[in-house]
Amino acid sequence: MTKKCVLHAQAAVENRAVDFVIITALEEERDAVLIKLGRTQKLDKEASDVHTYYRGSVKSTRKDQSTYHVIVTCLSNMGPTEAATRAALVVKRWTPRYVLLVGIACGIRGEVSHGDVLAASQVADYTLGKQHDGQRDIRWNVFPCGASLLDSAINLSARWRRRIGVARPSEGRSTLQKGVVATGGDVIADDNVIAAYSANWPKLIGIEMEAGGVATALAQTSERPEFLLIKAELSQWPEAEVSFRKAFELEPEKIEYLVNVGICVANQGKRDEATKVFEKVLETAPTRASQHLFRRVQGVSRQ
Repeated sequence: MTKKCVLHAQAAVENRAVDFVIITALEEERDAVLIKLGRTQKLDKEASDVHTYYRGSVKSTRKDQSTYHVIVTCLSNMGPTEAATRAALVVKRWTPRYVLLVGIACGIRGEVSHGDVLAASQVADYTLGKQHDGQRDIRWNVFPCGASLLDSAINLSARWRRRIGVARPSEGRSTLQKGVVATGGDVIADDNVIAAYSANWPKLIGIEMEAGGVATALAQTSERPEFLLIKAELSQWPEAEVSFRKAFELEPEKIEYLVNVGICVANQGKRDEATKVFEKVLETAPTRASQHLFRRVQGVSRQ
């Protein structure tokens, strides 16, 4: 077999249809997924796709002991536009049966607690609206999440908590919460806006930035893979910041706590302070992930 044939055969294997595609917005989220998957392979880039992908597999708990084939990818930038573009690309390349959007989200105070897991029954996109008389009327675009995936999520064995590898910085234990998640391109740090969204959606449990883009792109494909947003609540920003600062004081060797302080500070709009936090992170643990987050915070500061 010629070298050209070998390369074609390898490309065919790498691009074969998969069961799941997992999309994250941050490198840290992607790295956490890869750690849980265990053995994964970083795929070579193709001329038609400039993005990086990782392939792995997960043994199911089904009686037939089947194995799910998984692709993991991280967005280059946060927000719905990048998310929609990537979702369309992965469907075209791998025709997955299911697409998961995982990571962290802002939880609604009083509905969820810090560290809970949010499983979206619907994603409500607030991107479109009409501005008039000093106010904005939202034209909500709503997407139901996949019934089969949501059913599997809410019926997981309670043993899922044992797989959490990071100590919870506050008291209590993580729970799985099901409800509506609002989504759009804005970072929402205004309690009045959150209250208005909650009034529209009594079952609102969280807010994030990418699900509307992913859901829109998937709905416009002929394959229409089943979609589920499932994220950890890490974004009641002031409370989370306090919790992670305390955790870092108790265990300063765990640099991930300080990274989370920086994320919380940045999402409260305090970019200069966040920059200082990430400078300290870089001094302590200059990893690629911390360098990426530092550049991202700096970029937002200059806007």
